[in-house]
Amino acid sequence: MFVVMVRPAGATPNRALVKEACWVVANLSAGPSEHRNAVLHAGLLPRLVELMSTNHSFDIQVSVCAALWTLEDIYFCRND
Repeated sequence: MFVVMVRPAGATPNRALVKEACWVVANLSAGPSEHRNAVLHAGLLPRLVELMSTNHSFDIQVSVCAALWTLEDIYFCRND
C-alpha cells in the first residue's frame, strides 16, 4: 500500500490504487495514536498534501481529504 503512495518520481500511478491506498491511510489514522504515528513516520503526509494540491480526480481528492482529516487529530492532541 505504501508503495503506491511513495512512487518513484515521474511514475504514473494507477488511479484506483491511489484512491484505495488513501482510504487505507484514513482507516489506519482513525485508529490509536500508534497507527497515526506509523503513518507519519512512513513519510506519507507530504505525499497526501501533494495529491491534494495537484489536479487529481474528485474521487482521489475525497479519499485524500479523509486521510488528512483523520491525521488532523494529531494537532488537536486527541488522547486514546
